[in-house]
Amino acid sequence: MNAILSGDFNLPTIDWNTNTVKDNPQYESIMNTKLAEITTNNDLQQMVTEATRGNNILDLIFTTNPALVHNIEIHPGMSDHGVIIADINLKAKISKKKQREVHLFKKADWDNLKTDVEQELTKVLKDQGKVETSTTEDIWLFLKKPIMNAVNKHIPQNMIGGKQHLPLINTHIKRIIRQRQRRYNAYKK
Repeated sequence: MNAILSGDFNLPTIDWNTNTVKDNPQYESIMNTKLAEITTNNDLQQMVTEATRGNNILDLIFTTNPALVHNIEIHPGMSDHGVIIADINLKAKISKKKQREVHLFKKADWDNLKTDVEQELTKVLKDQGKVETSTTEDIWLFLKKPIMNAVNKHIPQNMIGGKQHLPLINTHIKRIIRQRQRRYNAYKK
């Protein structure tokens, strides 16, 4: 996993080349030592090499993968600190939803489902000898198959998922997009 952490740390007495605290730190040595320790323990590398305020490097960019950060430049800012501008090569990881089948229970044929399940269960109960010698797992599979066949036969299914969810596109925006497409299609005709 790649991590990037940046901001104004205001700890000028850390030497980032050696990752050590200089003598007589400006703030408590505990705070300086702790930041140097955190960067070492988490394999974070500090990328800023130019001073961001006076002769001090106060604004920092830490990363676990130095190859991601390129072209670091310091520009004059509106405050007493310089502005760090860097190119960071990151790509968002998008997890795609798999398509799945769902039952449409509102459109189910409950009467025929009930009769089919009853018929299948009576067939199972007629085979008492086979049921008595079977394991619980075998009996469950013996019952499950006819029930699932009846469910798939009498309850319609629909495939959902697969499309990427876009949080900024709500129903109002979708309506406008469809309206635009209809107008475009009419114009094309």
